[in-house]
Amino acid sequence: MDSKEELSQYANAEIAQMNENLETKIRAKGDIPYLPALKVGETTLEIQPRKPVSDEFKGKERRLIWVKAENGRDYNWTISPNSPVYRAILKILPQAPVKVRVVRVGQGSDTKIDLVQLSGSDNL
Repeated sequence: MDSKEELSQYANAEIAQMNENLETKIRAKGDIPYLPALKVGETTLEIQPRKPVSDEFKGKERRLIWVKAENGRDYNWTISPNSPVYRAILKILPQAPVKVRVVRVGQGSDTKIDLVQLSGSDNL
């Protein structure tokens, strides 16, 4: 019988492999995958000089922002067009490519996100 630790390691490795395969397929078609959920704390992203694209998911409007993650890969970051974060992104978009520190606090509906511009000016 396998231990819980062995099962956990196996499951995590399988999920990581499945995610990598999916991302490879998406990129092979010329598409850009969605940015995985931001972790609680700080994440550095580089906003790319592309116009946001309108999108819809489960009946809700959203914008796709092209970003480069810390791992050097390109992703589409989904943002609500009604969000203060989207307004902050629009303010700095003409300066793109621009690095921002994304600070996420909370989980689920209690999530708060703040942006701090790293190259150029101060807080957004």
